[in-house]
Amino acid sequence: MTFLKPLTLLTIQITCGSAYQFIQPNKQQLYEAITIFGEKELDSLQDSDSKNEKLELQRLQAISNRLAVTFITQTTDTDIEKLLSRLGVPANNKNRKRRGISDPDSVFASIISFKDINNYGCWCKLAQPGKGWGSAMDSIDTACKSFQLCRKCIAIEDEGNSCSPLFSNYTIGEYFSGHDIANECLKANPGDSCASRVCSCEVQFVSQLMSVFFRLSDSYNQGFKHDNGFDPDQSCQIWVTSPKQWECCGQFPEIMPYNTFDKYCCKNKMPYSPDYQLCCSDGGVEHYGDGCSSRTRTKRHIGPSLRDDSLVWMDYVGSVDFYGEM
Repeated sequence: MTFLKPLTLLTIQITCGSAYQFIQPNKQQLYEAITIFGEKELDSLQDSDSKNEKLELQRLQAISNRLAVTFITQTTDTDIEKLLSRLGVPANNKNRKRRGISDPDSVFASIISFKDINNYGCWCKLAQPGKGWGSAMDSIDTACKSFQLCRKCIAIEDEGNSCSPLFSNYTIGEYFSGHDIANECLKANPGDSCASRVCSCEVQFVSQLMSVFFRLSDSYNQGFKHDNGFDPDQSCQIWVTSPKQWECCGQFPEIMPYNTFDKYCCKNKMPYSPDYQLCCSDGGVEHYGDGCSSRTRTKRHIGPSLRDDSLVWMDYVGSVDFYGEM
C-alpha cells in the first residue's frame, strides 16, 4: 500500500476500511465504527480547510484503518463490549449511533477522529510538522508531542532539506501490523531514509493514539480544542528562552531534539539534563534521587502494538519540558 496523492489516499482509506471482516459481530462493529466513522468525519471537512490538513488527516486515517485490525484482534471480548458501550448504545445493536470522541453526549467514544484531534492542546497541530511547545495537556496531547518531536527530527537530520513530513511518499507492507514500526517501515521503503522516517513517525503516532483509546481510562477534553477557545499562546508555556542549538537523540521513531548548550544524549536513546538526571547504562534516564540501581521497566500494556520500550518512551516524552518552541 503506497501513500501518494490525496485522491489515491482517499481510495486507500476506503479500501482499508472495508477490506477486513471479523467473524465475531462485536469486533466487526467496532472495526466499522473506527474506519467508517473516521472516513465520514474526513468527508465533512470544508473546502476552506487547508489542503495540507486534508492530506495529513487522510494519511493518518488510512494508517488507523490498518492498525485497527491488530488492536481489535488482540483485545478481549470483555473490553470490546466496554468500548462499544462507550458509543452510548448497548452492544449488538445494528442501529448503534456512531459518535465522535468530542460528542458532548458521549463519555468517551473510543473512535479515532483525526478531525477532532487536530488543533487540540499544545501539540496537536497535525498539518504543521514539528510545531508545539509546553507541557502536554493529556494523553492525546502527549501522543501528539511525541509525533511532533519525531517530525522535528526529520527536519533537523535532513541535510538536503528535501524530506517533507507532509508530502513525502512512503509505502507500508501488505501485512503491516505496527508491532516493529522502525523495521517494518525500513523493509517497506528500502534505500529511502526519508520515506522510512516519515512512515515510522506517522505509524507510531497512530499506534500510540490507539493505545490511549483502547486502554479505556482516558477521556477527550473539549476544552483543549482550539475552536472552543483553547489558546496555546496563553496556556502552553515555553520552557527554553536561552540560546538553542538543536540535535536529535534516539532513533526513529523514538527520537527527540535536545539543546546541546546544556543537555546531552544518553547512549543515543534519551536526552537528559546532567544538572538533575543520570544517564543509566541501559540508556534510560533517572533523577539523581532515584538512582540507576533502582531502575525497573514495568510492563504496562496500553496497546498491543507498542513494545515496552515504546511505553517508556511515551512516558518520558510526556514528562520532560527542557526545550522551547519547536
